[in-house]
Amino acid sequence: MISLQDVSVSLHGHEILHGIDAEIPTGSWTCIVGPNGAGKTTLLRVLIGAQPFHGEVSVHGKALDARGASQVFAAFVAQRPAIPAGMRVAEYVSLGRFPHGQSRAGRKSVAVVEETLAALHLTSVRHRVLASLSGGELQRCTIARALAQQAPVLVLDEPTSALDLHRQPAILDLIDEQRRLRGMTVVSTMHDITLAAMYAQQFVVLDQGRVVDAGSTFEVCQREALAKAFNHNIEIVMSPRGTPVVLPKRG
Repeated sequence: MISLQDVSVSLHGHEILHGIDAEIPTGSWTCIVGPNGAGKTTLLRVLIGAQPFHGEVSVHGKALDARGASQVFAAFVAQRPAIPAGMRVAEYVSLGRFPHGQSRAGRKSVAVVEETLAALHLTSVRHRVLASLSGGELQRCTIARALAQQAPVLVLDEPTSALDLHRQPAILDLIDEQRRLRGMTVVSTMHDITLAAMYAQQFVVLDQGRVVDAGSTFEVCQREALAKAFNHNIEIVMSPRGTPVVLPKRG
């Protein structure tokens, strides 16, 4: 369980997050949703130890360093990750081993990288330069680098934002498969709430730096707070499969 209690973040004298209280169940996929500027990415940065904060964040009862010190319990996939020029796929994935302080050429690290390449269907492109890959292949590489860290928590900022619509479910399917196989906890942000509802068991709704609702995806989508966060400019209906579908309202 990841627990956040009264978490606040200030940047340049302006409070971005205000008294955040939330619980993220172990092994679940929790999606943080809300309008632009709600503080979603800032909250992710708190979870990965990249953002100093006030309050308390604990993982299985162990408190995180509030100064934003680097943590190894969470692996992170940024929305626009830096791609090193000239680097090949296998070398890039091996960067995920650095938090363990192990040589990337060590026996265990090599085995982990090989297993991760296979799991994300990247073995055939292992020697390719990153810049030569398609968008979907590159996204799988960034996820593979994070998985090679073997952290119990995987944090993703808009994992489908750079992908064509028809490629988005394939990436999310891979993430969900690895979550189930590894028993990982996944925390993500996603703008497409309909797509998020297909994968996440839990929603945390942020609006203006505050948690305005949290709970099971189905229950949150039935309540008013989600629509209110978007100024009631969305309509939520149920698909034939029983998952929420979020539609924009026409003016």
